[in-house]
Amino acid sequence: MGRSVAEAVGIVTPESPGWRSPAGAYQVRNRRWRWLRVFSSFIVPPKYYRMRLTFSGWALLVIALAMGGAAYNTSSNILFMSLSLILSSLVMSGFLSFFNFKKISWMLDVPRHLRVAEPSTVSVRVKNEKKWLPTFSFWFRVRLGKSGRYKPLTHGGVLFSERIAEMPWRFTPEARGELCLNVSGIESKYPFGFFKKTIGVPIAHKTIVWPERLEYRLLLQAGRRPRAGQGQRYKVGAGDDLAGLRIYQEGDDLRSIHWKASARSEQFLVKQFDNDGGQGMRLAFSSSKKLWSDKEMFENAVRAVASVAEDFYRRGELISVRIDEDEPVNIFHPRDMYAVMDQLALIQRGKAAWQQPDLLAENEIYLKPGEGTAVEYWLRDECVGRTIQ
Repeated sequence: MGRSVAEAVGIVTPESPGWRSPAGAYQVRNRRWRWLRVFSSFIVPPKYYRMRLTFSGWALLVIALAMGGAAYNTSSNILFMSLSLILSSLVMSGFLSFFNFKKISWMLDVPRHLRVAEPSTVSVRVKNEKKWLPTFSFWFRVRLGKSGRYKPLTHGGVLFSERIAEMPWRFTPEARGELCLNVSGIESKYPFGFFKKTIGVPIAHKTIVWPERLEYRLLLQAGRRPRAGQGQRYKVGAGDDLAGLRIYQEGDDLRSIHWKASARSEQFLVKQFDNDGGQGMRLAFSSSKKLWSDKEMFENAVRAVASVAEDFYRRGELISVRIDEDEPVNIFHPRDMYAVMDQLALIQRGKAAWQQPDLLAENEIYLKPGEGTAVEYWLRDECVGRTIQ
């Protein structure tokens, strides 16, 4: 086939672009000079390669200077031998550290979406590609945004050869919108703890945090929704009748792949079924400053429309979502719902015109400010629900 199963389902391998390795710190185009560049990196470290003395390293350096002065003044062979042992331990530390970092690759594994006030887990996956040697005592420094403090993410054990370790990073997003996750290069004090070495290009990954869920009460009178079987079927769903085949897309259920048709066409094809239920609702949301004069009220409105849209979608009752003057987004696929939630995560109060209720489509719910900080759901000229304060 044209693509492997790993590529189709989104499995990340060490050859994927998202993986980082120390080799990027001293990579050269001409392979004939590669080893010369590697050895020169011990003297002139390249970019993203930092080495700092630890407390024990400074103590050893002071002892070495004192011992060297004493050996020079007394001409004592024992002191010279002790000094050579200290200096050789520093050199040996550099070589062992080089092999400890060699053929190590890592990547940041981020979920498709994060949500405000919900605990989230992001993993740093580390692979030791050496055939014989393990990797000891390493960690990463992670940070949320640009102003936050770096926190250590430590792997306390030994990463054996040809093994992958996952280092979970747990945090709770505090605000919707774009969030930057920063991960430093790999760090270690191996083997003797005299130096703290950082090597590798840092990772700065931007992701989107969805709005926080908000409790609400929604009461719709009977007969507001189209009855089953009436009107146009708006959504391809999980019915019994096969509607057709389409190309595999990220987020599709692997069980819906039509393997025989995929083998004939040399690309993954997914089965689509008719949705027997014709019921559904539409949502409309305006970010007008005239409508939402208070910033806190606007944030509640964003949370309210995101919550009801998600619940309608899970029940298979969401037809479309329209934001401001944009064209309605018809919800046929999970990626459509992801696009709506991403747009709600990034939306800001603007100069959008307020859509009059009489211009709304049939079965289209819109939002208006209520009493206090509550947000009300309206269907035409009738209030059908409100958020719980």
